[in-house]
Amino acid sequence: MRGGAGSDEYLIQAGSGETVIDLDGDEKSTDTLRFGAGIGLSDIRLEKSGYDLIIRVGESGQSVKLADWYYVNADRRVDVFAFADGRSLSWQELLAQKAVTLATEGGQLDGNEGVDDVLRGSTVAKAGSTETLRGLGGGDRLYAGLSSTASLYGGRDDDQLFTNAAATKSYLYGEEGDDLLVNQSGSAATTQMRGGAGSDEYLIQAGSGETVIDLDGDEKSTDTLRFGEGIGLSDISLEKSGYDLIIRVGEGGQSVKLADWYYVHADRRVDVFAFADGRSLSWQELLAQKAVSLAMEGGQLDGNEGVDDVLRGSTVAKAGSTETLRGLGGRDRLYAGLSSTASLYGGRDDDQLFTNAAATKSYLYGEEGDDLLVNQSGSAATTRMRGGAGSDEYLIQAGSGETVIDLDGDEKSTDTLRFGEGIGLSDISLEKSGYDLIIRVGEGGQSVKLADWYYVHADRRVDVFAFADGRSLSWQELLAQKAVTLAMEGGQLDGNEGVDDVLRGSTVAKAGSTETLRGLGGRDRLYAGLSQTASLYGGRDDDQLFTNAAATKSYLYGEEGDDLLVNQSGSAATTRMRGGAGSDEYLIQAGSGETVIELDGDEKSTDTLRFGEGIGLSDISLEKSGYDLIIRIGESGQSVKLEYWYYPSYADRRVDVFAFADGKSLSWQELLAQKAVSAANGGYLQGNEGLGDILSGGSKSTVLTGGSGADVFLFRDALDETNNVDRITDFKPGEDKLHLSRSVFTALSEAGPLADSLFVANATGSALDDRDCILYNTTTGALLYDPDGTGAGAAIQFARLDSRPELKASDFFVVK
Repeated sequence: MRGGAGSDEYLIQAGSGETVIDLDGDEKSTDTLRFGAGIGLSDIRLEKSGYDLIIRVGESGQSVKLADWYYVNADRRVDVFAFADGRSLSWQELLAQKAVTLATEGGQLDGNEGVDDVLRGSTVAKAGSTETLRGLGGGDRLYAGLSSTASLYGGRDDDQLFTNAAATKSYLYGEEGDDLLVNQSGSAATTQMRGGAGSDEYLIQAGSGETVIDLDGDEKSTDTLRFGEGIGLSDISLEKSGYDLIIRVGEGGQSVKLADWYYVHADRRVDVFAFADGRSLSWQELLAQKAVSLAMEGGQLDGNEGVDDVLRGSTVAKAGSTETLRGLGGRDRLYAGLSSTASLYGGRDDDQLFTNAAATKSYLYGEEGDDLLVNQSGSAATTRMRGGAGSDEYLIQAGSGETVIDLDGDEKSTDTLRFGEGIGLSDISLEKSGYDLIIRVGEGGQSVKLADWYYVHADRRVDVFAFADGRSLSWQELLAQKAVTLAMEGGQLDGNEGVDDVLRGSTVAKAGSTETLRGLGGRDRLYAGLSQTASLYGGRDDDQLFTNAAATKSYLYGEEGDDLLVNQSGSAATTRMRGGAGSDEYLIQAGSGETVIELDGDEKSTDTLRFGEGIGLSDISLEKSGYDLIIRIGESGQSVKLEYWYYPSYADRRVDVFAFADGKSLSWQELLAQKAVSAANGGYLQGNEGLGDILSGGSKSTVLTGGSGADVFLFRDALDETNNVDRITDFKPGEDKLHLSRSVFTALSEAGPLADSLFVANATGSALDDRDCILYNTTTGALLYDPDGTGAGAAIQFARLDSRPELKASDFFVVK
């Protein structure tokens, strides 16, 4: 049919076979295609074949072909489509109500400018076929057909674009307007979407394979990614791959790739994520609720400024791989992945950073804010942590290998080191290594190194140490309860001002090693270690200092305060002690070698020398050597030297009390009244003014001066007229006594006062009968011992009294 010039009408009766109309209208005429009785709008369907528009009528095969509809100018088209029921539509209205289908193997189907077209892709399925639908202007609806590859372009205005389950590849481009792009393809399909200008919506149906969305939003539009029925927030997971954000849907392999999410400006991103249950989240809210994982072998994953991101490291394990997670601004949670080395940076605000058991090296940097840094790595891992500015918490889980914390606190913040389940105060031990404080956890090799603890200012240290049982200690309280050990070959270990430190010397024994422990301020306890030479300084306050059996030389200096200095070293050791200011106590344990005490008491303090278990008053003997008083303990060679005891101006500096394990306690005056002092190498031995001294010349000739007071001069060493004749300068008869030991003067069988019959005094010092054993020469003042009196044996001189006093037997006393 061809109507020709004028306003023509084509009437198509039902059952009239195939009709072909050659379009020849113009802008001045109105051509009408009228369908006869029995043919309504619902009975027809539209197809494009080549350039022709085919109208199929029912299922009988009747059709009307509008030839070259897609080639001729719109003025030449049929203007009106009329039906027997009186309905009449312009061609634009018809195309808005009836879909046009592409009735070829692929091809192109275009809509019409200004028409709300409904376009459907190919009805013919053929492998490798390609179709293109273009809505052009108008609020169009485009449905992909059965072609293998379908490209849909919405054009201007608000369009709707739909994939088809038959396609393996689909491309949906909304172009201008607020468009709806729907992926309802099959699970094996790949669909690329770009909304274009306007506020677009991407609808992803369950099971629709892989979707790739090209981000092209702007600050004026709101783009929405909507998930269809059966896809909730709990069904998705997020990954970063390259610059893309991947949304995984369930376990079936379905995914949505937001291309270049990590490259484009935030304004271009999808703004809203909506779910079938009505839940709707901004992208910021989504990233705060769902973790993003790094879906590659290492790499970098950044959060977003102002977003509370949840970031997870690599899901791919590869030897030598490295990953970096950066929270940036926002209260972020960062979880290291399976990479060998992981670096986590919290950024601004309060963040949480977690290691992974797979990593061999982890670096956790909280940066700004009050951050939580958690080490839950494996036993072979090394983790370095730095909280950064703010009040940070370091959580150390059991079995997490070696942790190194870089101290960076300040006076305004409170940093906490928290130990996880299974780690109590009793499970840790403390060591100093270099400038670091090492916390050992159990016996499994786990440790926490507080780097430069002994170098940085105290404000930078961890403030609180917390344990799983709820116990919480300041660092000062921790160091008062747990000893710090010097974990190296000698070196120096200092306590802290105002802290009751417990310090232990080196755990490493090495010939020639030297260690120094300094308590500084606080009531400190210092224990020498395994170094050969140990120097301990208590510092201020009341301290306790202890030697170690391993040391050959020890120096204990209490300094200020009422200090306790304990010598428990070995028998071959030499220990020098000085209590310093205050009332100090020196405790000497049995078998502790040679002790030298530097006397530094004063009239306001009371210093005590205490002997440990097994050392009683009867076990000690006293000697004078030079200016020193030597206390000998038993026969083992153990001794205590009280240095400068006899120096003229040192009386106030002497030890005040001598105490023994049996509870006996004597002033030094009482001690010297009960225990004889011998001259170690002869010379001169003087007692104390006003004190009843017991003086013994020892085994060498000695000058003895008792001074004021009732003194005792004791003779208990082997007699030797050549080398052991003592000289007494100030003996006072009736006040002083001469004690003779039966072990030397064997003829004196009875202990007690000397019998008159055993003593004789005359100008020659000669015995008058065989009972005269003790002879006194009144001319020279010589004292002699003659065991058989007038017998054949010769008398032996053992002393001389300078003042040649008048002696009587009552001036003598026989002792054991």
